[in-house]
Amino acid sequence: MNLLNQKWFRALFRRRVLIILLLLLQIAFLLFVLIEGNRLSAAIYWGLTLFSLLEVLSIIPKREKGAYKLLWVVQILIFPIFGG
Repeated sequence: MNLLNQKWFRALFRRRVLIILLLLLQIAFLLFVLIEGNRLSAAIYWGLTLFSLLEVLSIIPKREKGAYKLLWVVQILIFPIFGG
């Protein structure tokens, strides 16, 4: 059997490629913020803070343990760039 024809291998490969692409996108965004962020830093900061607050508002009504939700809420609000 060819390894590339196996379904589990293809699914694993697609997930890894997606994760690698998302990580590269995040690194590119952070580099953009560091290099060109002087002019846009205030707008980017408030945009990420608003996004983090919206994310927190979506976490609160979920039916999960309070400690789990609290951990995510604190993490998102303390680190707005990485939290959201």
